[in-house]
Amino acid sequence: MTGYDLIALGSPVWGATRVPTHVLAFINSASSLEGRHCFPFYTHGTLPGGYMQRILPVLKRKGLTIIGFNDWYGSVLLPDLPHP
Repeated sequence: MTGYDLIALGSPVWGATRVPTHVLAFINSASSLEGRHCFPFYTHGTLPGGYMQRILPVLKRKGLTIIGFNDWYGSVLLPDLPHP
């Protein structure tokens, strides 16, 4: 990722609030990304939980400047789960 000025990083939400472990490993394995900009996004099938509150500090520790973020709800066929 060091060859890019703008990085969009997307993933699903696991267990209603968790950042997938392989996404965290990918971010943590990257060298310093100081001076680059990032737009994180995620998809979810129920309530989004605290995904952004968990991922933003990880990205900032790598030196990324967050320029925005978003989430996308995808309908799932689980009628007992809450919808946003």
